[in-house]
Amino acid sequence: MTPKEECEELMNTVLPALIQLLEKNGEFFPVGAVMHDNREIAFTAFYDGNEKPESQEVIDNLVMTHKSSADSGEIVASCIAFDTRVTTDVYSGDAINFSLEHRDGFSAEVVFPYELKKKLFKNTINLSTPMAFENSRKIFL
Repeated sequence: MTPKEECEELMNTVLPALIQLLEKNGEFFPVGAVMHDNREIAFTAFYDGNEKPESQEVIDNLVMTHKSSADSGEIVASCIAFDTRVTTDVYSGDAINFSLEHRDGFSAEVVFPYELKKKLFKNTINLSTPMAFENSRKIFL
């Protein structure tokens, strides 16, 4: 698999879990996942005892954790996902943002705009076509 394909595999592993969280809770805290040398994928999270941490604090801690794992050679790819708002020429609203990096040079931000339809017992999510952007590297430097 190419570095891009491995990052896409990470993203495609995380996305269904995020959709479930949005459908159940209408939101989610930032979450991460890594791919090890053997191509095993593991979710990563941050918890400091605070029930409602600031999203940026969680993202910063996920970056530190993934960077430490990358520096020690434990992982080949990193994915950090968070709920955000985006505004472009064609869309303004909620989105799932994936920050993807691979040790072999691939790096991208992939943004999935979504619409949350609130219902009595379970929300529904309508994902739009994702948008990809260049990403500044933070994990594999």
